[in-house]
Amino acid sequence: MQHSRAEFTSSRSFQRLDNNHDGKLTLQEFSASQAKTFARMDKNGDGVITRDELTSRRSYANRSSSRT
Repeated sequence: MQHSRAEFTSSRSFQRLDNNHDGKLTLQEFSASQAKTFARMDKNGDGVITRDELTSRRSYANRSSSRT
């Protein structure tokens, strides 16, 4: 049976988030991932994400995706 790309991507994401590899995601594991995402978006590290920081992230993502 062939898996779709979405299933493969979901499986990879799950494995990446499941830090202790027990086949389950805890709130702590999920929250840690979200905290890392927040920290990347908070460009100046002040603990808040401004509209400019969010817009600059979207602009970067749009430029990256248009290159492929």
